[in-house]
Amino acid sequence: MKFGSHIRSLAIAISSMGIFLPVSAYAQSASPVSAKVHISGSCVKCDLSNRNLPGLSFQGSNFSGSNFTNANLSGAQFDGANLSNTQFNKAYLMRIQGSHVVLSDSTLYSATLTEAVIISSDFSGSNFKRADLTRGDFSGTNFTKSTFKGTDAIDCRFTGSNFTNAKLDHGNFTGSDFTNANMSNVKFGDANVTNSRFEGAIFNGANLSKASGLTQNQLLGACGNDQTRLPDGFTVGKCSEAVNNLIAEDLRRIQGLEREKQAELAPPTPPRHTMFFTGRPSRPIQATQQPMYNTLNERDLALVELDKAIAEIDSTMPDLPLGNPARDRLMKTREHLLNARDEQRK
Repeated sequence: MKFGSHIRSLAIAISSMGIFLPVSAYAQSASPVSAKVHISGSCVKCDLSNRNLPGLSFQGSNFSGSNFTNANLSGAQFDGANLSNTQFNKAYLMRIQGSHVVLSDSTLYSATLTEAVIISSDFSGSNFKRADLTRGDFSGTNFTKSTFKGTDAIDCRFTGSNFTNAKLDHGNFTGSDFTNANMSNVKFGDANVTNSRFEGAIFNGANLSKASGLTQNQLLGACGNDQTRLPDGFTVGKCSEAVNNLIAEDLRRIQGLEREKQAELAPPTPPRHTMFFTGRPSRPIQATQQPMYNTLNERDLALVELDKAIAEIDSTMPDLPLGNPARDRLMKTREHLLNARDEQRK
């Protein structure tokens, strides 16, 4: 069967079910889906606000620029997913899990991430204003230039994480663990750090002068520089030249990545993470860019279009409850397209 026939079959099947792609057409729907559903492929800039999607698996998927405002994603799996520039305002993200997740430049205003486990990931430039991160584990994660104004982050694990240039004012970090974290140039403001741990933390250029609950004992084993600002009477050891050189190197890499603004991102490459006790800041590696199709023949173009059609179906499936006749017909259409793609590849 020719490629054009496959696309016509897809259009007929979808229109006969009253389904219109992309998934943004379902923005106001709240149809529940099974906790066993797995999303694969890409759904860039999709509107999934107000959806009830607990336990969903986004492993390896690309949902950059999407909107999950007020969505329920409790218990979802995010390993290797790309969710950069994503909206999670007031979303329910309790007990979500994942590693090597790209969530840079995302907005999590008033989101609930209690007991979340997102490690060795990238939250750089993200906004956690008034979010609840209580008892979460974010070890080895990049929070560069992130904002935590009014955030509840009680009893969290931030070991080996990078908070360079982050803003923590009005945040509650009582009992949280920042062991070996890079806190360079962090503005603590009046953040509550009562009983927080800072062994091996780096405070170069950080301003802790008004931090609430800070004691001298918490700074034992940490280091800073001449630009570190502390409450009156407090002291901190100076960071070694080797540590400073590694921090400068890491900063140059981050600045280089910021200049490489990418239009589209593929599923992220797992970061090469090293804890700070080795003297090397943590930094998840940026996801690689999707290949550009500059010189495609007819067969390659057909494969690209088939992949797009399959991805559209995959992004629509979560909006249809199990047992819905339209869902069953859409599954058959997807199988038909997969067979067509296999034929094209021969």
